[in-house]
Amino acid sequence: FCCQGIDVKACEIQEVLPKIADELDGYELANIRYDEAGVTAVFTNGEVVAGSIIIGSDGPKSKVRKVILGSEADVTPLEIVHSNVAITYGDAEKARFVRSAHPVFSFAVKPGLLSFLQVRPFVNPPSPRIDIPLVQDFLTRKIRELAVQVVTSWLGREDDSLDTAGRLAQVKQKASTMCEPFRSAVMWMPDNTKITYDKMAYWVPIPWDNHDGRVTLAGDAAHPMTPRDGLMEENGIANVGDRGQGLNHAICDASHFVDIVQKVVAGASSLKDAITAYSEEVVRRGADEVLISKQNAIMMLNWDQLMESPMMKRSLQKSDLSDS
Repeated sequence: FCCQGIDVKACEIQEVLPKIADELDGYELANIRYDEAGVTAVFTNGEVVAGSIIIGSDGPKSKVRKVILGSEADVTPLEIVHSNVAITYGDAEKARFVRSAHPVFSFAVKPGLLSFLQVRPFVNPPSPRIDIPLVQDFLTRKIRELAVQVVTSWLGREDDSLDTAGRLAQVKQKASTMCEPFRSAVMWMPDNTKITYDKMAYWVPIPWDNHDGRVTLAGDAAHPMTPRDGLMEENGIANVGDRGQGLNHAICDASHFVDIVQKVVAGASSLKDAITAYSEEVVRRGADEVLISKQNAIMMLNWDQLMESPMMKRSLQKSDLSDS
């Protein structure tokens, strides 16, 4: 299966993150104190920062979530082995072949194995009006240097005895019977490719004490979920290749948070009522999505379940958007 989508350029985001990380280096949350004036974050380096509200948007293993919920904040691991690595093949013909299934992204499944390919887009190509040979040379160089995100997943537990070379051999063995170009995308990985296995885990949101509107959660801290690499049914509609739900819900959280803060500033709501309403909605929406993503992650690697999915049973139909 393959389909088009909107690409979020992680490389551009990563240019900004190191600057933020440098400013926050050494700041690890230790505790949160509450008083009538507001809230204070206490860090392990001894620093304290006071404010009106703390928003925990610090990722799947959120320290803020841990402070306000204790052991109830712990994530639940999934028995899925998940390799995710960016590869540059250094050969234009190999790169062209790997992206032959689709120029942006595609995925394939077989019993017990999922493979996913995402091609990073070209940046600032020269205008074709300048010089056709120049454009062709640019494209050849860019295709040769193309970075491809290669994902290989299967059900099971990680073998802790394997080093990076052993993991590379394991991934290649798993992909050796996959269809093309997914097979070659893995088999052409250089021998020095460093393979690590991502820890797949989730946390189903539960209500938390927001201390009269002084603390709340957002993004992966509020609803850490597995990637939805395939097919699910929502409201009778089969969805394909929906990998961005974590980002989608993070954006939704941010939008809703801005809305409630504007109400507080305008005097239409107290901070306590606004944060309570925001938090309750995040829990409801996030819990549903986390469970769907968990179910989908397992289904995509369980052939019997996959064969019973809406896509396999009914295929896809174009939605009627005439009333939208």
